[in-house]
Amino acid sequence: MVAKRRVSFQRRLSLYSGPIALGAVWLTAVAAIGVILRIQSSSGTTTALAITRTHALRAPESGWVVEVSAQPGAAVEAGTVLARLEAPGMAQDLIAAEAAVRAAEEALAMDEADRTRVYAKEVEAARRALLDAQVLLTREQGTLNAAEAELERLSTPGAEVTGALVEQQRALVRTQTETLKTREGQVSALEEAFRAARSRANIAYSGEAALAEAVARRDALRARMSASELRATTAGVVGPLVPTAGEWTVAGSPLITITEPFSNEVVAYVAVPYARRLAVGTVVEVAPEGGSPVSGTIAQIGPAVELVPEQLHPAAPTWSMPVHVTTTAMLAPGETVGVGL
Repeated sequence: MVAKRRVSFQRRLSLYSGPIALGAVWLTAVAAIGVILRIQSSSGTTTALAITRTHALRAPESGWVVEVSAQPGAAVEAGTVLARLEAPGMAQDLIAAEAAVRAAEEALAMDEADRTRVYAKEVEAARRALLDAQVLLTREQGTLNAAEAELERLSTPGAEVTGALVEQQRALVRTQTETLKTREGQVSALEEAFRAARSRANIAYSGEAALAEAVARRDALRARMSASELRATTAGVVGPLVPTAGEWTVAGSPLITITEPFSNEVVAYVAVPYARRLAVGTVVEVAPEGGSPVSGTIAQIGPAVELVPEQLHPAAPTWSMPVHVTTTAMLAPGETVGVGL
């Protein structure tokens, strides 16, 4: 008769201690997650952060920074000139164009009695149309450069941006590229129209045609000089970093940032299951610190989870669904408020 081997209680406990411990940890985690979800999904006030809106002023073309009037931390109004750039040879080209205009005016005055003005209006209209198109082309090129630079920044490995935002910026670059191609076609057509108008002028009209061409070149250079001025796109506060006079910059590079002084949008971070129960357009209550509650409206939910800012969750990194709420209150960028979700 074979004797059965007896296993002590302590021995059995040691054999199953690993699975028991793992099960205890799993149950504890599930319970903790359940508590967090109940807290975030319960009715009450969720801490939200006022959005900071920052606008980057980018170089419209490569060149030297010749003048800087922006001071870090200074409050500026929309349209204020903050810096001026100059492409290589731009100043010399403008001086030469101004001299060509004066020479053409003098030559035109000498044969005033002999020349005809039959085509004056036609040439002038063609010249004006061409100049306007050239100015728009310069601006479209600067906008495309800025959009491409922003796409490169968003696509940089490690950038904390959503894929949807990168795709949106990529679509913007494609749209701007098509717009630029259309504008280039318009300029080419207007150049041909201008040449045709001048060719119809007879030999006695050559002096006025030469003046029109000189004025068109001068005005185009003046417009280019004007486009090289960096102006504040909105009222706000100048960022901490500004360029220095004499610095070389590449087209599309951010030079100055402007932060809007107030914000009417806040973002709260909630658990994904509860975020799915919310709806865009829902009216909620926003409670600024030290102020009376005001109404707000859910403007956007998600679309993807994001890392909660350290200001709202300093203990450890955590991920939640952002819920954007617009409000009638004027808040300081980065200010924390309570939102009843």
